[in-house]
Amino acid sequence: MLARSPESIRTPSSPPPTSVFTTGENSIADSSGDPGSSSADAALVNTQAGKRSDKSLRSWLRQYNPTVKLQNTGSVARDHLASERTFLAYVRTSLTIASTGVALVQLFTIAAQTYTGLDRFSKPLGGVMIVLGLFTLMVGSFRYFTVQFALVDGNYPVARISPAFISTALISIIIVVFGVILGARRE
Repeated sequence: MLARSPESIRTPSSPPPTSVFTTGENSIADSSGDPGSSSADAALVNTQAGKRSDKSLRSWLRQYNPTVKLQNTGSVARDHLASERTFLAYVRTSLTIASTGVALVQLFTIAAQTYTGLDRFSKPLGGVMIVLGLFTLMVGSFRYFTVQFALVDGNYPVARISPAFISTALISIIIVVFGVILGARRE
């Protein structure tokens, strides 16, 4: 286990990490993590008098800038990399759920040759599984960006509802599939 120096451990009262916002030829440093609070940011926007749409575009680009650079103090890099690994786990999970939907359709179609009543359930159950896979991917994407913005501010949002919903939906589908298989009659 690695020993960490006392100054590298962030406490709730310690300031958030300094971030550098890069916009083309300009670079703006901001220790608060809020791209709109920098005086250099205001000066940059004010130099372009009369370009109202450019101001809103620049503020949007600063908020959703993919090139945000953070100082690696404490566990900043580790936290962001963990968030990326979690996003990739959501991607793998969504692909597995969607693949299971395709497999259910194929399996029930093949089994319908021997058992009666499976044909009418194959496409609805497969469709529900594919939609649940897409929903899981959307939840993962939303969660990834929410956590990234929160980590820049020095916070961490806890997820409670989305894992509970996905788990409940999967358990329900498993119960339905089990019931359909038990209720099928041999021809």
